Amino acid sequence: MVTSNQGHELPFIKTKLEYKPCMIPQESSINPTAEWYPTERTIANDFKKGCQFSSLNNYQFDNRYLSLGMPVTTYDIQSHSGVLSRIKNFHESTRYYNTSIENAKKTDEKHFWARPTISWNLHCQE
Repeated sequence: MVTSNQGHELPFIKTKLEYKPCMIPQESSINPTAEWYPTERTIANDFKKGCQFSSLNNYQFDNRYLSLGMPVTTYDIQSHSGVLSRIKNFHESTRYYNTSIENAKKTDEKHFWARPTISWNLHCQE
């Protein structure tokens, strides 16, 4: 991320990397088409299977976040960190995916999101 005082955009106060930001900040969204190894499914269940609806406004996703237009796949993250090679070495790992492990991870796309500060006028009054 680059900062400058020459821009015409509001500064960010929060950033996220996930499928889509949840309205409840403690939760993480889950791509509904993602395929996972059983251990990953356990972690997903800890996230309550994605975003729940907020009791305050009945929204599931937080539309105050703006997509930064930089998608990344689970394949990218797990192959560079070495996790994917470990999953592939697990006993019967291929039976948990409809396609190959690589294809399943390449279709699970996450996005970078940013939430700007509260609105204000970026131009000075004369």
